[in-house]
Order: sequence, then C-alpha cells, then structure tokens
Amino acid sequence: MSHITPLSKFLLTVDCQERAQKEAALAAFMASSLGKRVQVVELLHVMAGRYLSQHMANIDFRVDHVLDSDTFKRLRQDHIDKEITPCLEELGNRFQETGITPVTKVKDGRPAEVITAEARDGNFSTIFMEPRTDGGTGRIIMGSVTMGVLQSSPSASVYLAGESVYSAAHKVVTKVVVALDGSPESLRACGESAVLCAALGEDLEAVTLVHVLDLATYPGDDHEAKPGAQAEGVVQEARDILSSKEVPEEKIKEVINYGDPVSIIQEIAQKEKTDLIYMGRKGRSAIKDLIVGGVSTGLIQKCQGPSLAIVP
Repeated sequence: MSHITPLSKFLLTVDCQERAQKEAALAAFMASSLGKRVQVVELLHVMAGRYLSQHMANIDFRVDHVLDSDTFKRLRQDHIDKEITPCLEELGNRFQETGITPVTKVKDGRPAEVITAEARDGNFSTIFMEPRTDGGTGRIIMGSVTMGVLQSSPSASVYLAGESVYSAAHKVVTKVVVALDGSPESLRACGESAVLCAALGEDLEAVTLVHVLDLATYPGDDHEAKPGAQAEGVVQEARDILSSKEVPEEKIKEVINYGDPVSIIQEIAQKEKTDLIYMGRKGRSAIKDLIVGGVSTGLIQKCQGPSLAIVP
C-alpha cells in the first residue's frame, strides 16, 4: 500500500439520517481549514439490512435470484432516486466554500465491510462517522458499524462526530485535547492533531496534551518522582511535534495525572469545553478490547460531547 498523507482524502459514511449532518459539518469545517491539503471528499451510502427488510414484501419470491430480479432493481433505483440522492446532494452542498465537489457512491453490503474496503481501495486518509448507540443506554455496542470499522484496523484515521458539532455557537473546532500514553500510536495522533491545529491558525484557542499514568504501575510512595522521569518526557516529545508544525507555544497546555485515563480525559474535556479529542488506536481484537477496556472504546462510550479522532 502506498503512503497515505494524513488529512488528505476524506471518506464520509452517510446513513441519510439526521445524525449524518454532524459528520458532514465536521468534515466540511476541517476541509475548509486545511485548504488544498484535502484532495478528495467522497460521500458513501451503504444499502444494507434495513432497506431489504422494508422492500422484501414487494418482491416475488418465486424469482430464483431475488437481488437480480427486475423488481428488486427497480425498487432499489427508486429508493436511491427519491431518498438517497437528495440526501447526498444536501450534504455535498456543505463543501461548496471549500472548492471541493464531493464524489458520491451508493453500494450494497455489510456496512463495516464495505466502508473498510472502500477506505483501503481508495487509499483514504480519513473516515468520518457518527457513533451508533443502542438507543437504551446511549452506549456504543461492540457489534456496531463504528466498532466494526475500528476493529478492522484500516490505515485511515476515524473521526467520530460528537454532539458539540451541533451545539457549538463558535467554530466547529477551537479546543483540542491529545491523549498521550507514550506509544507510537499516540504520537502519530499528536502529529495529525498538529496538522489541523496549525491550519486553524487564530481560530485555535488551545491544544491540551494529557498523559495519564495508571496508579497501579507505580506502587509505593514514589509517585511524585516517576512522572518527572517518564511522563514529562512523553509530553515534551508531543510538544515538540506541535511546535514543529508551528503551533504557537502559548496555546499548548499540559496535564500529567494518575488514575483512570477515560475518566480524567472526560473530566478535562468537560471542563475545557473541548471540541475534538485525539487518541491513538492499538491493534486489538474486539474481544480483547472489550475485556481490557481500551481507552478509545471507553471514550467512545462515555465521552459523546466532543468529536473523537482515533489514529492508527
């Protein structure tokens, strides 16, 4: 696979529900801020189970190959013309001021598989989605499209549009948090955040580097000495990454703390009224991630206000 330039090719997964407006607003704002760096924007709608269940009653099951039948093809095209195309056109209009005319595609299949394949085959740098909840608790379920795409480990970063996209009276992104743990993934996330923060210019109010250490990792009474040797080095490396992209020093904040990373990052995001949180994604299986309770999964489940950027 060829090298993918971060934040250069955007793939938006559109379900043509009201929530699709959030990811389109986030992507359009970022494309406008990044300017010529963004080369392609594609709006992808995947027709899956819900469409089939709505229209199967209208199909003659005496036909051997239902999906190839003339009736099904006619119903499918009618649905696209009346429901999908107007939705894609409306979302595409959000990109007018960027100078980009989005490509639109409609495909059949299992959404997570189709999205992953499209991102891989199109060499997309960035996938925009909206987290799917179970409707009852508001939590993300492991079998959702969102988790399916994340667990498939595409080379693309995944941006999940948060509630603040709707509620923000200011620019869509002005305050950024970068979650650090010293891993290569978290430093790559910092690098991608630096590209956007530099592009925001005067609109950037603050970027906060957060490194949370597990208290159990440092037993005894030596808690104060350990961060000075390890955590501050991690934060300084991240600060250097931001500075290399000419993010102003006075806009960079640092937080080093002990405890549960999800809880602390969530608390900081709420206090700072953060718009976007960056984090690295580690290549875990779905079961392991569920058992271990990865930071990315925890933030998706519990921190639904800010948008989330999960960088491989």
